[in-house]
Amino acid sequence: MTTRLSVVCAGATAMSRIGGFAAPDAPLDAAGAAAAERRRRADTASAVVMSGPENAAQQTARAIGRKAAVVPALADMDWGAWSGASFAAVQARAPGRLSAWLAAPVRGTPGGEDFAAVQARVAPWLDDVARGERAAVAVTCPMVIRAILTIAIAMPPEVALRIDIAPLSTSVLSFDRGWRWQELGRA
Repeated sequence: MTTRLSVVCAGATAMSRIGGFAAPDAPLDAAGAAAAERRRRADTASAVVMSGPENAAQQTARAIGRKAAVVPALADMDWGAWSGASFAAVQARAPGRLSAWLAAPVRGTPGGEDFAAVQARVAPWLDDVARGERAAVAVTCPMVIRAILTIAIAMPPEVALRIDIAPLSTSVLSFDRGWRWQELGRA
């Protein structure tokens, strides 16, 4: 039997619109909430629906169809000292640090997680989903989606970090003896 996993990026927040490192409690902004409401999904009726613990991920999951089970493995990358800060604020506080991070985001932010840590916590969850042999929808953040893709299709992290993941975009994967990336849908 085939498992189908639809990974939905959380809707837009104020921080995602200006560029920065969202805090876990950041809500969807008004336009992000309205866009999520317009994205109600028929595939949530019979699917297992999960989300990261962030406020925006949970709000998005509710807006697209159902309350989701919160899965800690789907938590956004821990941004450490930069959590809740815009790119402009980080640049003003520590000139050059943002540029260094943008050049090599796999290393993580000061006091935060690196990309390998995100992959390490996502991998067992992805294995569990594969064994589920059912439809699943997961709502999470761009860095977690990139981690899922690197694991599922053995993509190098450096390549995955070049993929822009737009709010409310959907990546569809299927598992039948191995993961396949079937679709990258726009918001």
